[in-house]
Amino acid sequence: MSDVILSYSIRDKDYPEKKIYTLPLPTQQSFHLSDAHKKVYFGGYGSGKSTCLSMEILLQSFKYPRNFGVLARKYLSELKQTTLKELLEMCQENIILEHNKSDRIITFVNYSSLYYTGIDASDGGLDKIKSLNLGWAALDEVTECSEDAYLALLGRLRKQLTSRQFFGATNSAGKDWAWKRFVGPNKDIDAESFVAITSENKYLPDDYLDSLMKTYPKDWIDRYVYCGFSDFSGVVFNEYHEQIHVLQNDYIPHPTDNIYIGYDWGIRNPAAILWISVGSDGKIIVFDEFYEKGKLISDLAQELKRNNYYERASQIVADKAIWITESSGRRQYDDWVDLGIYWTPSNSELSQGILKMNQMFKDEQLFISPRCKHLIEEMGNYKWPDLKPWQQRNYIEKPVDKDNHAIAALRYVINSIDIPKVSVQMPKWYEDFKLRHKKKQNENYSNMAL
Repeated sequence: MSDVILSYSIRDKDYPEKKIYTLPLPTQQSFHLSDAHKKVYFGGYGSGKSTCLSMEILLQSFKYPRNFGVLARKYLSELKQTTLKELLEMCQENIILEHNKSDRIITFVNYSSLYYTGIDASDGGLDKIKSLNLGWAALDEVTECSEDAYLALLGRLRKQLTSRQFFGATNSAGKDWAWKRFVGPNKDIDAESFVAITSENKYLPDDYLDSLMKTYPKDWIDRYVYCGFSDFSGVVFNEYHEQIHVLQNDYIPHPTDNIYIGYDWGIRNPAAILWISVGSDGKIIVFDEFYEKGKLISDLAQELKRNNYYERASQIVADKAIWITESSGRRQYDDWVDLGIYWTPSNSELSQGILKMNQMFKDEQLFISPRCKHLIEEMGNYKWPDLKPWQQRNYIEKPVDKDNHAIAALRYVINSIDIPKVSVQMPKWYEDFKLRHKKKQNENYSNMAL
Protein backbone atom coordinates (compact mmCIF):
# COMPACT_ATOMS: atom_id res chain seq x y z
CA MET A 1 0.00 0.00 0.00
CA SER A 2 2.68 2.52 1.03
CA ASP A 3 4.64 1.82 -2.16
CA VAL A 4 1.66 2.97 -4.18
CA ILE A 5 0.98 6.07 -2.11
CA LEU A 6 4.57 7.28 -1.93
CA SER A 7 4.79 7.41 -5.70
CA TYR A 8 3.24 10.00 -7.97
CA SER A 9 0.82 8.92 -10.65
CA ILE A 10 1.06 10.82 -13.93
CA ARG A 11 0.01 10.20 -17.51
CA ASP A 12 2.57 9.11 -20.08
CA LYS A 13 2.92 11.87 -22.71
CA ASP A 14 3.03 9.38 -25.56
CA TYR A 15 0.31 7.08 -24.23
CA PRO A 16 -2.27 9.20 -22.33
CA GLU A 17 -4.36 6.17 -21.38
CA LYS A 18 -1.42 4.61 -19.51
CA LYS A 19 -0.51 5.63 -15.94
CA ILE A 20 3.14 5.75 -14.92
CA TYR A 21 4.67 6.41 -11.50
CA THR A 22 7.58 8.64 -10.57
CA LEU A 23 9.15 10.32 -7.56
CA PRO A 24 8.08 13.82 -6.46
CA LEU A 25 9.86 16.86 -7.89
CA PRO A 26 12.44 18.47 -5.56
CA THR A 27 10.17 21.20 -4.17
CA GLN A 28 7.31 18.71 -3.79
CA GLN A 29 9.59 16.39 -1.85
CA SER A 30 10.64 19.19 0.52
CA PHE A 31 7.00 20.11 1.02
CA HIS A 32 6.05 16.55 2.02
CA LEU A 33 8.98 16.24 4.43
CA SER A 34 8.08 19.44 6.28
CA ASP A 35 6.53 19.08 9.72
CA ALA A 36 5.48 22.75 9.83
CA HIS A 37 2.04 23.23 11.33
CA LYS A 38 1.12 25.47 8.36
CA LYS A 39 2.71 25.13 4.93
CA VAL A 40 1.91 26.36 1.42
CA TYR A 41 3.27 25.30 -1.96
CA PHE A 42 3.53 28.39 -4.19
CA GLY A 43 4.06 27.51 -7.83
CA GLY A 44 4.03 28.77 -11.38
CA TYR A 45 1.72 27.30 -13.98
CA GLY A 46 2.40 23.60 -14.52
CA SER A 47 4.65 23.32 -11.48
CA GLY A 48 2.69 20.42 -9.99
CA LYS A 49 0.58 22.22 -7.38
CA SER A 50 -2.49 19.99 -7.69
CA THR A 51 -0.37 16.85 -7.75
CA CYS A 52 1.53 17.95 -4.66
CA LEU A 53 -1.65 18.78 -2.75
CA SER A 54 -3.24 15.46 -3.73
CA MET A 55 -0.25 13.44 -2.59
CA GLU A 56 -0.09 15.28 0.74
CA ILE A 57 -3.75 14.38 1.31
CA LEU A 58 -2.95 10.70 0.73
CA LEU A 59 0.09 10.84 3.01
CA GLN A 60 -1.97 12.39 5.81
CA SER A 61 -4.81 9.92 5.30
CA PHE A 62 -2.68 6.78 5.37
CA LYS A 63 -0.17 7.87 8.01
CA TYR A 64 -3.01 8.25 10.53
CA PRO A 65 -5.76 5.60 10.22
CA ARG A 66 -9.29 6.90 10.75
CA ASN A 67 -8.06 10.41 10.04
CA PHE A 68 -10.52 13.02 8.81
CA GLY A 69 -9.71 16.10 6.75
CA VAL A 70 -11.23 18.68 4.46
CA LEU A 71 -10.21 19.63 0.92
CA ALA A 72 -11.52 23.09 0.06
CA ARG A 73 -11.37 25.71 -2.64
CA LYS A 74 -13.27 28.97 -3.01
CA TYR A 75 -15.66 27.44 -5.56
CA LEU A 76 -16.64 23.78 -5.47
CA SER A 77 -17.09 23.61 -9.26
CA GLU A 78 -13.45 24.58 -9.82
CA LEU A 79 -12.24 22.16 -7.14
CA LYS A 80 -13.99 19.27 -8.91
CA GLN A 81 -12.32 20.15 -12.20
CA THR A 82 -8.79 20.44 -10.79
CA THR A 83 -7.37 18.99 -7.58
CA LEU A 84 -10.23 16.61 -6.80
CA LYS A 85 -9.96 15.20 -10.32
CA GLU A 86 -6.19 14.85 -9.86
CA LEU A 87 -6.64 13.11 -6.52
CA LEU A 88 -9.10 10.56 -7.90
CA GLU A 89 -6.85 9.82 -10.87
CA MET A 90 -3.90 9.35 -8.54
CA CYS A 91 -5.72 6.77 -6.40
CA GLN A 92 -5.81 3.18 -7.52
CA GLU A 93 -9.23 1.62 -7.14
CA ASN A 94 -8.16 -0.61 -4.27
CA ILE A 95 -7.39 2.27 -1.85
CA ILE A 96 -10.83 3.95 -1.97
CA LEU A 97 -13.49 2.14 0.05
CA GLU A 98 -16.35 4.48 -0.84
CA HIS A 99 -16.99 7.76 -2.65
CA ASN A 100 -20.28 9.29 -1.54
CA LYS A 101 -20.82 11.99 -4.17
CA SER A 102 -24.01 13.39 -2.65
CA ASP A 103 -22.35 14.02 0.74
CA ARG A 104 -18.97 14.73 -0.95
CA ILE A 105 -17.08 12.30 1.31
CA ILE A 106 -14.32 9.92 0.20
CA THR A 107 -13.47 7.04 2.54
CA PHE A 108 -10.23 5.10 2.17
CA VAL A 109 -9.60 1.44 3.02
CA ASN A 110 -8.02 2.34 6.39
CA TYR A 111 -11.22 4.28 7.27
CA SER A 112 -9.59 7.68 6.91
CA SER A 113 -11.89 10.03 5.06
CA LEU A 114 -12.07 13.48 3.55
CA TYR A 115 -14.84 15.97 2.91
CA TYR A 116 -14.54 18.29 -0.11
CA THR A 117 -16.35 21.60 -0.34
CA GLY A 118 -16.43 25.17 -1.60
CA ILE A 119 -15.52 27.75 1.01
CA ASP A 120 -16.69 31.03 -0.51
CA ALA A 121 -17.74 33.16 2.47
CA SER A 122 -20.31 35.09 0.42
CA ASP A 123 -22.09 31.79 -0.32
CA GLY A 124 -22.14 30.49 3.25
CA GLY A 125 -19.05 28.35 2.68
CA LEU A 126 -17.63 28.92 6.16
CA ASP A 127 -20.80 27.53 7.73
CA LYS A 128 -20.11 24.18 6.05
CA ILE A 129 -16.97 23.61 8.13
CA LYS A 130 -17.82 25.28 11.44
CA SER A 131 -18.54 22.03 13.33
CA LEU A 132 -15.84 19.82 11.78
CA ASN A 133 -13.19 18.08 13.90
CA LEU A 134 -10.23 17.90 11.54
CA GLY A 135 -6.90 16.08 11.51
CA TRP A 136 -5.76 18.08 8.46
CA ALA A 137 -7.05 20.87 6.22
CA ALA A 138 -6.06 21.37 2.58
CA LEU A 139 -6.82 24.61 0.73
CA ASP A 140 -6.54 24.70 -3.04
CA GLU A 141 -5.61 28.05 -4.65
CA VAL A 142 -5.04 29.70 -1.29
CA THR A 143 -4.80 33.23 -2.70
CA GLU A 144 -8.30 33.02 -4.20
CA CYS A 145 -9.74 32.59 -0.71
CA SER A 146 -10.19 35.12 2.03
CA GLU A 147 -7.96 35.26 5.08
CA ASP A 148 -11.09 34.53 7.13
CA ALA A 149 -11.46 31.18 5.35
CA TYR A 150 -7.88 30.27 6.25
CA LEU A 151 -8.38 31.22 9.89
CA ALA A 152 -11.64 29.28 10.02
CA LEU A 153 -9.87 26.13 8.84
CA LEU A 154 -7.10 26.56 11.42
CA GLY A 155 -9.73 26.69 14.14
CA ARG A 156 -11.07 23.25 13.15
CA LEU A 157 -7.73 21.41 13.45
CA ARG A 158 -8.38 19.64 16.74
CA LYS A 159 -8.55 15.88 16.06
CA GLN A 160 -6.38 13.92 18.48
CA LEU A 161 -3.55 11.60 17.34
CA THR A 162 -3.09 13.33 13.97
CA SER A 163 -0.71 15.94 12.57
CA ARG A 164 -3.36 18.72 12.68
CA GLN A 165 -1.57 20.36 9.77
CA PHE A 166 -2.84 23.02 7.40
CA PHE A 167 -1.41 22.78 3.89
CA GLY A 168 -2.23 24.50 0.65
CA ALA A 169 -1.14 25.12 -2.92
CA THR A 170 -1.53 28.25 -5.01
CA ASN A 171 -0.20 30.66 -7.57
CA SER A 172 1.39 33.81 -6.22
CA ALA A 173 -0.86 36.87 -5.89
CA GLY A 174 1.83 39.38 -4.99
CA LYS A 175 2.23 40.60 -1.44
CA ASP A 176 -1.24 39.64 -0.29
CA TRP A 177 -2.34 38.10 3.01
CA ALA A 178 -0.90 34.69 2.07
CA TRP A 179 2.51 36.25 1.35
CA LYS A 180 2.43 38.07 4.69
CA ARG A 181 1.57 34.90 6.65
CA PHE A 182 3.82 32.40 4.83
CA VAL A 183 6.64 34.28 3.07
CA GLY A 184 7.16 37.82 4.37
CA PRO A 185 9.61 38.95 7.06
CA ASN A 186 6.87 38.84 9.72
CA LYS A 187 5.37 35.51 8.67
CA ASP A 188 3.39 33.40 11.12
CA ILE A 189 5.17 31.24 13.65
CA ASP A 190 5.52 27.62 12.42
CA ALA A 191 4.55 28.59 8.87
CA GLU A 192 6.64 27.50 5.91
CA SER A 193 6.52 28.27 2.20
CA PHE A 194 7.83 26.31 -0.78
CA VAL A 195 8.29 28.01 -4.15
CA ALA A 196 8.45 26.09 -7.44
CA ILE A 197 8.94 27.62 -10.88
CA THR A 198 7.37 26.16 -13.99
CA SER A 199 10.63 24.83 -15.45
CA GLU A 200 11.17 22.56 -12.42
CA ASN A 201 8.53 20.19 -13.80
CA LYS A 202 10.44 18.04 -16.28
CA TYR A 203 7.27 16.16 -17.20
CA LEU A 204 5.62 19.08 -19.01
CA PRO A 205 5.21 19.02 -22.80
CA ASP A 206 8.37 20.17 -24.51
CA ASP A 207 6.85 23.33 -25.96
CA TYR A 208 4.78 24.35 -22.89
CA LEU A 209 7.28 26.70 -21.23
CA ASP A 210 8.37 28.21 -24.53
CA SER A 211 4.74 28.99 -25.36
CA LEU A 212 4.21 30.81 -22.05
CA MET A 213 7.39 32.84 -22.46
CA LYS A 214 6.36 33.96 -25.96
CA THR A 215 2.72 34.70 -25.08
CA TYR A 216 2.68 36.37 -21.67
CA PRO A 217 3.81 39.93 -20.86
CA LYS A 218 6.78 40.31 -18.53
CA ASP A 219 4.79 40.80 -15.34
CA TRP A 220 2.69 37.68 -16.03
CA ILE A 221 5.88 35.70 -16.68
CA ASP A 222 7.26 36.87 -13.34
CA ARG A 223 4.16 35.69 -11.51
CA TYR A 224 2.92 32.64 -13.42
CA VAL A 225 6.23 31.18 -14.62
CA TYR A 226 8.77 32.28 -12.01
CA CYS A 227 6.23 32.48 -9.16
CA GLY A 228 7.42 35.98 -8.27
CA PHE A 229 5.74 37.93 -5.48
CA SER A 230 6.15 41.39 -6.93
CA ASP A 231 2.97 43.36 -7.51
CA PHE A 232 2.13 43.88 -11.15
CA SER A 233 -0.44 45.35 -13.53
CA GLY A 234 -3.33 44.54 -11.19
CA VAL A 235 -2.09 47.27 -8.84
CA VAL A 236 -4.19 50.45 -9.07
CA PHE A 237 -1.32 52.87 -8.47
CA ASN A 238 1.05 51.46 -11.05
CA GLU A 239 3.08 54.71 -11.14
CA TYR A 240 3.87 54.38 -7.44
CA HIS A 241 7.21 52.79 -6.51
CA GLU A 242 8.09 52.50 -2.85
CA GLN A 243 11.82 52.93 -3.55
CA ILE A 244 11.12 56.29 -5.19
CA HIS A 245 8.03 57.76 -3.53
CA VAL A 246 8.73 56.93 0.12
CA LEU A 247 11.18 59.42 1.62
CA GLN A 248 14.34 58.24 3.33
CA ASN A 249 13.53 60.11 6.53
CA ASP A 250 10.49 61.53 8.33
CA TYR A 251 9.44 64.96 7.07
CA ILE A 252 8.85 68.06 9.21
CA PRO A 253 6.80 70.63 7.29
CA HIS A 254 8.38 74.00 6.54
CA PRO A 255 6.67 76.97 8.23
CA THR A 256 5.52 78.19 4.82
CA ASP A 257 3.99 74.83 3.76
CA ASN A 258 0.23 74.63 3.44
CA ILE A 259 -1.25 71.88 5.63
CA TYR A 260 -4.25 69.73 4.72
CA ILE A 261 -5.90 66.94 6.72
CA GLY A 262 -7.95 64.04 5.29
CA TYR A 263 -10.28 61.78 7.29
CA ASP A 264 -11.87 58.45 6.32
CA TRP A 265 -14.49 57.32 8.83
CA GLY A 266 -14.48 53.83 10.35
CA ILE A 267 -15.53 51.92 13.48
CA ARG A 268 -15.22 48.22 12.66
CA ASN A 269 -12.85 49.24 9.90
CA PRO A 270 -9.99 51.56 10.84
CA ALA A 271 -10.53 55.30 10.93
CA ALA A 272 -7.73 56.98 9.00
CA ILE A 273 -6.46 60.55 9.39
CA LEU A 274 -3.63 61.85 7.22
CA TRP A 275 -1.62 65.05 7.57
CA ILE A 276 -0.41 66.42 4.22
CA SER A 277 1.90 69.32 3.38
CA VAL A 278 2.08 71.21 0.11
CA GLY A 279 5.27 73.23 -0.36
CA SER A 280 5.79 76.40 -2.37
CA ASP A 281 7.52 74.22 -4.98
CA GLY A 282 4.29 72.20 -5.46
CA LYS A 283 5.68 69.08 -3.82
CA ILE A 284 3.07 67.13 -1.79
CA ILE A 285 4.20 65.06 1.21
CA VAL A 286 2.02 62.87 3.43
CA PHE A 287 3.98 63.34 6.65
CA ASP A 288 1.89 61.73 9.40
CA GLU A 289 -1.02 59.34 9.92
CA PHE A 290 -3.45 57.96 12.47
CA TYR A 291 -4.94 54.51 11.71
CA GLU A 292 -7.00 52.59 14.24
CA LYS A 293 -10.40 50.89 14.56
CA GLY A 294 -13.03 51.17 17.29
CA LYS A 295 -12.29 54.80 18.30
CA LEU A 296 -14.93 57.26 19.53
CA ILE A 297 -15.30 60.71 17.95
CA SER A 298 -13.84 62.26 21.11
CA ASP A 299 -10.76 60.02 20.76
CA LEU A 300 -10.36 60.98 17.11
CA ALA A 301 -10.69 64.67 17.98
CA GLN A 302 -7.80 64.32 20.44
CA GLU A 303 -5.69 62.65 17.77
CA LEU A 304 -6.57 65.38 15.31
CA LYS A 305 -5.29 68.03 17.71
CA ARG A 306 -2.27 66.17 19.11
CA ASN A 307 0.09 68.44 17.17
CA ASN A 308 -0.07 72.05 16.10
CA TYR A 309 -0.84 71.20 12.49
CA TYR A 310 -4.61 71.24 13.03
CA GLU A 311 -4.41 74.95 13.87
CA ARG A 312 -2.30 75.55 10.77
CA ALA A 313 -4.46 73.54 8.38
CA SER A 314 -5.73 75.37 5.31
CA GLN A 315 -8.50 72.81 4.94
CA ILE A 316 -9.68 69.62 6.66
CA VAL A 317 -11.57 67.22 4.38
CA ALA A 318 -13.73 64.26 5.42
CA ASP A 319 -15.61 61.33 3.96
CA LYS A 320 -19.12 62.38 2.91
CA ALA A 321 -20.46 59.46 4.95
CA ILE A 322 -20.24 61.52 8.14
CA TRP A 323 -23.05 63.74 6.83
CA ILE A 324 -25.51 60.82 6.55
CA THR A 325 -28.42 61.15 8.97
CA GLU A 326 -28.65 58.11 11.24
CA SER A 327 -31.75 56.56 12.81
CA SER A 328 -31.31 58.83 15.85
CA GLY A 329 -31.80 61.86 13.61
CA ARG A 330 -28.20 62.99 14.11
CA ARG A 331 -25.19 62.91 11.85
CA GLN A 332 -21.67 61.98 12.84
CA TYR A 333 -20.75 65.45 11.62
CA ASP A 334 -22.91 66.90 14.42
CA ASP A 335 -20.74 65.10 17.00
CA TRP A 336 -17.66 66.73 15.48
CA VAL A 337 -19.32 70.16 15.53
CA ASP A 338 -20.09 69.70 19.24
CA LEU A 339 -16.32 69.41 19.72
CA GLY A 340 -15.66 72.55 17.67
CA ILE A 341 -14.39 70.77 14.56
CA TYR A 342 -15.89 71.60 11.17
CA TRP A 343 -14.99 69.26 8.35
CA THR A 344 -15.37 70.08 4.65
CA PRO A 345 -17.19 67.42 2.54
CA SER A 346 -14.82 65.64 0.22
CA ASN A 347 -15.00 65.16 -3.50
CA SER A 348 -14.82 61.37 -3.19
CA GLU A 349 -15.04 60.57 -6.92
CA LEU A 350 -13.01 57.38 -7.29
CA SER A 351 -11.67 57.34 -10.83
CA GLN A 352 -10.74 61.03 -10.72
CA GLY A 353 -8.75 60.50 -7.56
CA ILE A 354 -6.94 57.46 -8.94
CA LEU A 355 -5.98 59.29 -12.13
CA LYS A 356 -4.79 62.41 -10.30
CA MET A 357 -2.73 60.45 -7.78
CA ASN A 358 -1.15 58.25 -10.45
CA GLN A 359 -0.25 61.35 -12.46
CA MET A 360 1.32 62.94 -9.38
CA PHE A 361 3.38 59.82 -8.73
CA LYS A 362 4.49 59.79 -12.36
CA ASP A 363 5.43 63.48 -12.19
CA GLU A 364 7.28 62.87 -8.92
CA GLN A 365 5.11 65.39 -7.13
CA LEU A 366 3.55 63.15 -4.44
CA PHE A 367 5.65 61.53 -1.68
CA ILE A 368 5.08 59.69 1.60
CA SER A 369 6.95 59.84 4.89
CA PRO A 370 8.24 56.46 6.14
CA ARG A 371 6.27 56.95 9.37
CA CYS A 372 3.01 56.49 7.40
CA LYS A 373 3.34 52.70 7.51
CA HIS A 374 -0.32 51.87 6.93
CA LEU A 375 -0.60 54.12 3.88
CA ILE A 376 2.57 52.58 2.43
CA GLU A 377 1.21 49.07 2.98
CA GLU A 378 -2.11 49.94 1.36
CA MET A 379 -0.45 51.51 -1.68
CA GLY A 380 1.18 48.21 -2.65
CA ASN A 381 -1.93 46.12 -2.01
CA TYR A 382 -4.66 48.26 -3.59
CA LYS A 383 -5.65 46.30 -6.67
CA TRP A 384 -8.14 45.86 -9.44
CA PRO A 385 -10.10 42.58 -9.27
CA ASP A 386 -7.67 39.83 -10.28
CA LEU A 387 -8.20 38.59 -13.84
CA LYS A 388 -6.61 35.72 -15.70
CA PRO A 389 -4.06 36.50 -18.43
CA TRP A 390 -6.50 35.78 -21.24
CA GLN A 391 -9.26 38.00 -19.88
CA GLN A 392 -9.73 41.62 -20.91
CA ARG A 393 -9.69 44.26 -18.18
CA ASN A 394 -12.73 46.50 -17.96
CA TYR A 395 -11.35 49.88 -16.99
CA ILE A 396 -14.64 51.16 -15.57
CA GLU A 397 -14.63 48.51 -12.84
CA LYS A 398 -13.81 49.48 -9.27
CA PRO A 399 -10.73 48.36 -7.33
CA VAL A 400 -11.20 45.73 -4.64
CA ASP A 401 -12.84 47.61 -1.74
CA LYS A 402 -10.54 46.36 0.99
CA ASP A 403 -7.72 47.83 3.10
CA ASN A 404 -7.95 51.23 1.42
CA HIS A 405 -8.83 53.56 4.31
CA ALA A 406 -5.63 55.64 4.34
CA ILE A 407 -5.73 55.79 0.54
CA ALA A 408 -9.30 57.12 0.75
CA ALA A 409 -8.25 59.88 3.17
CA LEU A 410 -5.48 60.89 0.78
CA ARG A 411 -7.81 60.80 -2.21
CA TYR A 412 -10.30 63.10 -0.47
CA VAL A 413 -7.60 65.75 -0.11
CA ILE A 414 -6.14 65.34 -3.59
CA ASN A 415 -9.61 65.58 -5.14
CA SER A 416 -10.69 68.57 -3.08
CA ILE A 417 -7.82 71.04 -3.40
CA ASP A 418 -6.30 72.73 -6.41
CA ILE A 419 -2.59 71.96 -6.54
CA PRO A 420 -0.74 73.37 -9.54
CA LYS A 421 1.58 71.07 -11.40
CA VAL A 422 5.05 72.44 -10.73
CA SER A 423 8.39 71.20 -12.01
CA VAL A 424 10.42 70.11 -9.00
CA GLN A 425 14.21 70.12 -8.95
CA MET A 426 15.21 67.04 -6.99
CA PRO A 427 18.61 66.68 -5.23
CA LYS A 428 21.46 64.84 -6.96
CA TRP A 429 21.28 61.81 -4.62
CA TYR A 430 17.67 61.32 -5.68
CA GLU A 431 18.45 61.50 -9.41
CA ASP A 432 21.32 59.00 -8.93
CA PHE A 433 18.99 56.65 -7.06
CA LYS A 434 16.43 56.82 -9.88
CA LEU A 435 19.09 55.86 -12.43
CA ARG A 436 20.20 52.87 -10.31
CA HIS A 437 16.57 51.78 -9.83
CA LYS A 438 15.87 51.97 -13.57
CA LYS A 439 19.05 50.00 -14.34
CA LYS A 440 18.08 47.30 -11.84
CA GLN A 441 14.60 47.00 -13.42
CA ASN A 442 16.15 46.52 -16.86
CA GLU A 443 18.55 43.88 -15.50
CA ASN A 444 15.65 41.99 -13.90
CA TYR A 445 13.73 41.92 -17.16
CA SER A 446 16.85 40.77 -19.03
CA ASN A 447 17.34 37.92 -16.57
CA MET A 448 13.68 36.94 -16.94
CA ALA A 449 14.07 36.78 -20.69
CA LEU A 450 16.99 34.40 -20.25
